Amino acid sequence: MRTFAIIVTLLLLQAPLRAGWREIKLGDAPDRVSAQLGKPLFVNKSRGIEVWVYDRGGNVEFQGNRVTYLQPSLPEPKVLKVR
Repeated sequence: MRTFAIIVTLLLLQAPLRAGWREIKLGDAPDRVSAQLGKPLFVNKSRGIEVWVYDRGGNVEFQGNRVTYLQPSLPEPKVLKVR
């Protein structure tokens, strides 16, 4: 079971980013982010920081209407056939 968990983790780390996430850069404006990723699941605003939360763990942080941090969503898991 431990070996299986290690293999799955390695596959996830090597998986390519979902299309829209490749286009987002630090300093981008919110309209560019929404054009690439669509509407977030929810938005959290606190102390001058705005965080847009997307599915599969993705989020984008803005300060002063510019991207200051981003965590891409994890790719969809692949179904592996076991023989």
